[in-house]
Amino acid sequence: MTSTPAPRPQGRYQAAARHREIAISAGMTPREDGVLAGTGAITADLTDAQVQRLFEIACGNALAAINGVCSPDEHIESVLQMVVYVKYEHHGRSLPAVADFGVRALETMLQTPFTGVRTTVGVESLPGDAPLEVQVTAVVAP
Repeated sequence: MTSTPAPRPQGRYQAAARHREIAISAGMTPREDGVLAGTGAITADLTDAQVQRLFEIACGNALAAINGVCSPDEHIESVLQMVVYVKYEHHGRSLPAVADFGVRALETMLQTPFTGVRTTVGVESLPGDAPLEVQVTAVVAP
């Protein structure tokens, strides 16, 4: 488990919920200390490094939320599903290619290959004009 605190929900819901060994995060935007690290659509103006950083923040928030429903002796064993919402304007980069940045972020943070399923959805708007949002479902184990 990490010591990163779970992000504070932006409304009337929990940051994560759990049933037995399955834990799911709420949708997580790339917020650091409650402030979005970027706003607007994922466009060609953003570099790969900028997009990667946004996903690292959002995925880190999702994992922190899940870790927040774990006991001290538990950890995230694997990710079953990742849902990616991208505020999107067509610019030649495919939505699945954009979402791959999220997979890379999870693999780096968990230090294991991503073996779960992924859904990617292009949307017109996200909370606070966030550029992306991720939701993670994971298996928790001792």
